[in-house]
Amino acid sequence: MPLKYNLTKYDTMNSEVHKLSGRFGAETSKNMDELDNTLLFKAILIASFSSGHSWQTHKCLVSETQKLKSPEVKEEYREAVTNKWKNITPFDIKEIADMKISDTTFAEWLFFNVDKAQYQSCKRAWTELKKEFGNDCDTNALRVGSR
Repeated sequence: MPLKYNLTKYDTMNSEVHKLSGRFGAETSKNMDELDNTLLFKAILIASFSSGHSWQTHKCLVSETQKLKSPEVKEEYREAVTNKWKNITPFDIKEIADMKISDTTFAEWLFFNVDKAQYQSCKRAWTELKKEFGNDCDTNALRVGSR
């Protein structure tokens, strides 16, 4: 008898991120179309905010927002951009979906930690993540650019 496995929207997004990392590797955001670029920045945001990848940032988002401009948070973002985004899991994605980060907190984090050249990509990815997190997994599937 075959094993059954229920795929969630978090599993789907995770699979798409891992496919993306296999296609582009270290050449992040070079030669990417808009869908791939948005998916990349979704993964970067998840790696930047999840407790498993960026503990200091996660702690600041949950309870100590005045520390969002610390050097540790900025370093965690840099690490998420370079490598951590490739290692996110469905559990990381669900954790961020459940956090309910306010737009004000996100804007503050964005201002202090993200290069100005990446602002629009981060904002677009954040807007799409919020929409996806607002949908339940059975009524509206993720649209992450399936190929």
